[in-house]
Amino acid sequence: LGDPTKSLGALSEPECRRVIAALDLAERMQVPLEWYALSSGARVSMQSGTENMDWVAAALKRIVEFTQAGGEINVVVNGINVGA
Repeated sequence: LGDPTKSLGALSEPECRRVIAALDLAERMQVPLEWYALSSGARVSMQSGTENMDWVAAALKRIVEFTQAGGEINVVVNGINVGA
């Protein structure tokens, strides 16, 4: 989704669009989604304001819709992971 060596892989619009697209693809293919947790959560920036939180909310909404419809997300966490 993002580069964990930059801003700890923080999520903003491009990364959230990829999350949503991955969920859409997994739903169409009727397969589980494998999620390798590398991010520190939403990117918070004085230059971008709160729109990154809007994108994180949109991705979270899609996650809820996917799982409520019976979709499966397997989260793989290696070591310490922070954020939402």
